[in-house]
Amino acid sequence: MAGHKLVAKGHPELAKKLLFSLVEEGFDICFSQELELDHPYLAPLTWITKTTDEVKLVPFHINSNVHPRPTARRCYELGKAIRRVLDRDDSNERVVLIATGGLSHYPGTPYYGKVDEEADRYVIDKLVSGRGSELANLDAEWLDEHGEFELRTWITLLGAIGDKPAEIITYQKTYHIGYCVADFNLT
Repeated sequence: MAGHKLVAKGHPELAKKLLFSLVEEGFDICFSQELELDHPYLAPLTWITKTTDEVKLVPFHINSNVHPRPTARRCYELGKAIRRVLDRDDSNERVVLIATGGLSHYPGTPYYGKVDEEADRYVIDKLVSGRGSELANLDAEWLDEHGEFELRTWITLLGAIGDKPAEIITYQKTYHIGYCVADFNLT
């Protein structure tokens, strides 16, 4: 983020466990020893913690932009697999899962500046009513047509947490994107 230098510690033990376990579960996972974190990772961290000294990160990137992209169903199944790996972990560490990505927007297209508020409200309704798993049935054409391509990250999270109702902290339709912050209070 502009003007900020934030260095975060990784969690190599958990990352390795996820990497090898998810490959065993049939997912083609790649990894990096070093990653320069951008706004999808840093923006939420600035809101939930004052210092990254408190946390160890395992950043997980879901390809939402470049073809070929995973299906919504594949993302949901990946989330379920992540949950199984975490459930088998006996370290007793607290794990926080964060999904980032805007709702409707169309960067790099002739539709830039359009926000599909109706599609955003459809997604929000599924989240609030605890029916997030239904979003795994959306096809790539729907996601693209409505600018919801980054919803793949949310759907991955939903696979990990199951059908839990969300509290919508805010939804804002701006000049180019539908922003939403949701809390799935699992405690």
